Amino acid sequence: MPIIEHLAPHQASSSRRKSRSSAARLRGIRVLGSLSLALDPDFRRDDVRLYAIFIFLIGTLLFNVPALAQTDACNLSKAQGLAGSCPAGAIGASTANNQWQGARMEPNSTAQSAIDAFGYCRYLSNTGDTFYFVPLASEEEWRGFISNHPRGATFATCSRGGLVPVPPNFGQGGASNQCVTSQPVQSVLTPYKPASVAAPFVAPPVTYACQSMDGTAFTETATATFASRDSGYGPDNVIGWDVTKILYTFDGVCGAAKGVITATAPTHDLCHVGVPSAVIGTGPFTWICSGGSGGGKNVSCSSGIPCEKRIVEQKPCKCEDGNCYRPVFWSDGCGHTGIDKSQRCEKAEPLYQPSPPNPNDN
Repeated sequence: MPIIEHLAPHQASSSRRKSRSSAARLRGIRVLGSLSLALDPDFRRDDVRLYAIFIFLIGTLLFNVPALAQTDACNLSKAQGLAGSCPAGAIGASTANNQWQGARMEPNSTAQSAIDAFGYCRYLSNTGDTFYFVPLASEEEWRGFISNHPRGATFATCSRGGLVPVPPNFGQGGASNQCVTSQPVQSVLTPYKPASVAAPFVAPPVTYACQSMDGTAFTETATATFASRDSGYGPDNVIGWDVTKILYTFDGVCGAAKGVITATAPTHDLCHVGVPSAVIGTGPFTWICSGGSGGGKNVSCSSGIPCEKRIVEQKPCKCEDGNCYRPVFWSDGCGHTGIDKSQRCEKAEPLYQPSPPNPNDN
């Protein structure tokens, strides 16, 4: 018959603990492939709860990163327009596309869009064989990624895109090609480009409804060319493009001096619109009102011709009723014409002699 040993309650509890400890002594648990927790054989229930909560939090964090990448992040490596790709231009807190909390870079890829966040603009490349995630939720995260980036991540500074004003041709004071307008100055959108490879950028033209200094209305288009400027490694708020030239297109328009009869070369009111050339001639005087630097019509202008009779054509001698004269056709340049019959001659010249009689006429 088996012997039953009677133990005090606290002794029995201690014996059961020791039995479980010896039968199920835990030397280590590997968590998530790299985290090891060494558990004491005599751990308490409270210890179990703490370890469970810790493991749950770690697992939640790790398994929520893909969810963040899918909902609040875009893929920098995908060609723009594909599902999940980042918007064209740039993303980040310093741009209009500021809703993204992060971005994903695939292995062996170059970003299709820039990241412009908290004053730091960068293009990324991934030369490694694993993807990496770029955090953008805060300045500390983005700056920390730049300073302590994963292996394979390389950076290029940006020429920042943005709106840049392209003013009309205000010209010099009093110039006939000066655009006087109440329209606000218009802007063009420059692109984001890596600063080291950005070629000069020619923006689409903007159009202004102008008036010249004397009130003549004309239309002008302005086309700007920009050169890339490295925006540097520190925060800055300037656009990364410099205007190198602006070409203006408009047609020349003759001024009030056109058609005015004058004995000396005109010097004022040569062009309503455009830049006048030198005045040439001895009367009438002529000049050209040029179009804009980017194109447009050049127009020729001239002063008026004084009203003075000038011989246009002289005909052979003609006889009428025994009166022979040489017809002279004239014009005064002001719309008046006539025939001068004052030049006398002796007999009609061959052009006006009558035809010989026809013998058949009886």
